[in-house]
Amino acid sequence: MWLYEKSVAERIVSAPVEKVWNLLAYRSNVSWRTDIVRMQTEPSSNKITEFYSNGQQLDFYRIDEKTNQYRIYKIKHRFFSGYIFEEYKATNENKTRVVITEKIRMNNDFLGVVSRLTLTLKQGQEVYLRDIELCLTR
Repeated sequence: MWLYEKSVAERIVSAPVEKVWNLLAYRSNVSWRTDIVRMQTEPSSNKITEFYSNGQQLDFYRIDEKTNQYRIYKIKHRFFSGYIFEEYKATNENKTRVVITEKIRMNNDFLGVVSRLTLTLKQGQEVYLRDIELCLTR
């Protein structure tokens, strides 16, 4: 019961879907991200590693994508693993609705209990969405 966490966050970004897609396609450019200090990419394996200021790192493996519509990642951290599904939908106002669904599985029961008290997936998702909006509306 404690082992799984799921979070969904969404935001309307004031930019066309193609512009949002292109920003996120070049993952090694982290100048617009406020929550990470460095990113490492391995194109041959579709692996992306994000390094955070607190010393943590998160590995992403892109497993599927459809241009301007969605990307699916498998993720791995030392405490959990799971999936992220990012959807991009154009709106009538030349804006983009970005929806991020994250589902993780903690590595053990103790971490599951602790995560309920300390880990907030939604907070990380909201920072990411805010950073996208700020970057594209500068």
